[in-house]
Amino acid sequence: MKNQARIAYCFFISISLILSSCTETTTKQISGNWEIKASELSQANPQYIKTDLAQLNPIIKSVDTKTNELANQLIITATDPEKFEQVLIEFDKLQKDMQQKMMQLNLKSSEVQNIRRQMIESVFLSERLSKLTQKSNFDITAPDEGYKKRFKQLQNMREMARAELDALNKQYP
Repeated sequence: MKNQARIAYCFFISISLILSSCTETTTKQISGNWEIKASELSQANPQYIKTDLAQLNPIIKSVDTKTNELANQLIITATDPEKFEQVLIEFDKLQKDMQQKMMQLNLKSSEVQNIRRQMIESVFLSERLSKLTQKSNFDITAPDEGYKKRFKQLQNMREMARAELDALNKQYP
């Protein structure tokens, strides 16, 4: 049962990392314009959108690839707690690296900035959910309604950000 909870938790982490991975601890160390309001940036400028996508897409693709590799390792190491913990540490490192890269971008288009902000906000929510799962009385197989509601909110945020990113990539190849 404990291994199932760990696998479920790691799957949650995997999904979180696929879209974006940030932690509040390194936020203060980052430069870039991630906190600027999208309304302060250029709108409907194809050149800026393409340039911004060219910056964001490699980060997302890299994390997707590494997340899939780590998710496979979690399945393999599920019965070995020590190796399992090492994979979780790798997830954390990947998350911190992703956060730095996303926050260091200096975007010019409001469209891509909106997506980046959604991804970052969803990661902050993901961190709060992760902290809940680490409490001693938390059971991943039977989470309370508050957790379920926040998790659904997180899924919706991520799906919306990913759909917007995919749409921009199609519109501005």
